[in-house]
Amino acid sequence: MNNILALPLTLVKTNYLYLFKITSVILITLLFISYVFQINFEISERYTIRQYETRVAELLMDTRGLEMNFAQKSSLREVTPTLEGMGFQNAEKIYHIQISDQQVVVR
Repeated sequence: MNNILALPLTLVKTNYLYLFKITSVILITLLFISYVFQINFEISERYTIRQYETRVAELLMDTRGLEMNFAQKSSLREVTPTLEGMGFQNAEKIYHIQISDQQVVVR
């Protein structure tokens, strides 16, 4: 009688062990797949950030070039020939209008 009771217990233990092995394999497989997806996401994000950093560096260089170009174009040396071409001339004497402390606008 003791032999009959021992047989089903060993079968139950092997079934749990089999379920544990199957569950472990499935869990390890799922974790490996999630790891691959996480690595793929991380790499794509880093690549995108690197592209943005490259674009920002290009825009900074363009901005510096435009600032230098603007400073050169707005200098007095560049503006003088343009004004002479429009018919402007140098003023001999400059007179300023002096405003008294009273009201300027009459109602």
